[in-house]
Amino acid sequence: MDILGYYRSPGVAGTRFTASKQRRIMATRLDPGETRRLRVGGRAGIPGRGVRAAMLSVTAGGSERSGKVAVWRAGTDAPNLPQLRYGAGEIRTNRVVVATSDRGRIKLKNRSRGSVRLRVDTVGFHSASGAGYVPLRNARVLDTRSGLGVSRAFGPREMASMPMAGRAGIPADAAGVVMQLTAASTAHTKITTWAAGNRRPWAGAMFPRAEASESNVVVVALGQDGRVSLFNKRGSTHLVGDVLGYYR
Repeated sequence: MDILGYYRSPGVAGTRFTASKQRRIMATRLDPGETRRLRVGGRAGIPGRGVRAAMLSVTAGGSERSGKVAVWRAGTDAPNLPQLRYGAGEIRTNRVVVATSDRGRIKLKNRSRGSVRLRVDTVGFHSASGAGYVPLRNARVLDTRSGLGVSRAFGPREMASMPMAGRAGIPADAAGVVMQLTAASTAHTKITTWAAGNRRPWAGAMFPRAEASESNVVVVALGQDGRVSLFNKRGSTHLVGDVLGYYR
């Protein structure tokens, strides 16, 4: 287990969260060992000042070798801990919370012997204002196998929305939820999550392989009537979701 940070009482700089619209701010290929600087502040709804950390969706793919991606605050030494691991030929994504420099910049490094295609999408940011995080006892809110939340498995290019506010201890005025999402699909697919009523983002929440059960932790803003939307790109896919906490 590796510690990445902590939450403390509201009002302390950097401890409150604001969800942003998911926007792509990087799409590039990194050569073996290459480091790239990325400006996060002042883009895609993230302020240029007053931000302590950004929450990003980092996706790697298109590599012929397995590897790792490190993400860290610009102006500091690269950490030993990678934020994302991937296998040869795989597409992998992770929600990353990374401190930003005073100028709103971070760095990313490809720690592998092969080049890798890298995409970065905004999720939100931490500052002195916004929503505080409230952890919950894990509770299941979605299980397509039994019809909980969504009545059946997702088909190819199928979307559904489900209520979150008012369930499993999530209050009506919650701004977003943290959920562990597990997928089992007949095809290599892409699962997308977003606030109901908004446009579906490009960024995937996870990329499950065919005939494998895979999990990822996602942060989703609540949309119309406290609902979230989910989309499956390929195959027949069962989804299971367990709430870990919420932002308010």
